[in-house]
Amino acid sequence: MRLASLVRAAAALAAAAVAAQAPAALAVTSGSAAPAAGAGGFHLPYSDPNQAGWLTLCGTNLKPVSNGSVSTKPFVWRVVSDVPAPQGYFVKGAKATMFAYQPRRGAPAGSWSGTVMAAASYYYDRAHPMAQFTPIDAPLTQMTSAYPPRWDHLIELRLYLSAPQIPVLMTHYAAADIQVTGKTWRLVAGGHSSCTAGKVTAVETSVGMPGARSKPKPPPSASPSASPSRPAGKSSGRPSSGSSSPGPSSPGAPPTGAPSGSPGSGATTPSGAAPPGTAPTALSRSSSDRVITGVIAGASVLAIALLGRLLWRRQRRETG
Repeated sequence: MRLASLVRAAAALAAAAVAAQAPAALAVTSGSAAPAAGAGGFHLPYSDPNQAGWLTLCGTNLKPVSNGSVSTKPFVWRVVSDVPAPQGYFVKGAKATMFAYQPRRGAPAGSWSGTVMAAASYYYDRAHPMAQFTPIDAPLTQMTSAYPPRWDHLIELRLYLSAPQIPVLMTHYAAADIQVTGKTWRLVAGGHSSCTAGKVTAVETSVGMPGARSKPKPPPSASPSASPSRPAGKSSGRPSSGSSSPGPSSPGAPPTGAPSGSPGSGATTPSGAAPPGTAPTALSRSSSDRVITGVIAGASVLAIALLGRLLWRRQRRETG
């Protein structure tokens, strides 16, 4: 009887630990907001609470582009943010890197799976951080092959900022949404920034990687056009022209190496963890999921330890 009582007590302890963490889990899994309306009546079925503004996608002619082929290499030629760089992220060596994410029903934006679409870029305009692609960067099929778009064929693009000695900024970024149909994609929610609003240099170009300095010809299928209107329900987060504190006109000449912790080419990461420097990493769950898992594992170990000790003591009595 004593053995059964202790086992039940250990099980109750594990259940109590899980119950204590349930509110946090509920807060994470119920983070989806009302659908947002896009251009031409298109409605985004999700929202991203960390999105602060919008990305404009640009073609090789440095004009906004709103559609193209998933096999075009690179996917786009440049992306421009309408979210000014926060304090500390417009310094010498500041970078911007674009990632693509797979929206999933029932999952918060912070736990979506994603992959980097190009190596980082040095940007030189605080009001409009940018990322520059090169001919050696991947087409969109890099994303669709690894993480096929499931929710209404949608993919969310995010521009993460980084700087030396500080973490990658993953809680305040510009984003855009595209929809993939067959072998083509189209922009369903994005910005209206100028593709020449500032200067940008791809790290691949600055270090002299072979093929990075050339410029591909515009593909026939990618007809540049104006970006769609911003969807209602997703805050643009765009500050007024006088809200940005003054910064240097240029972060200075970029170093040849990437700062520690900045996103790198070929990396795969969820938005709940900082992107790696240059090597791929396994996707992880959100922070709350990890906490819950740890608590459950600890309680389970305690229950097993108690049960094992009691069985050992009973065996000693019986063999006496």
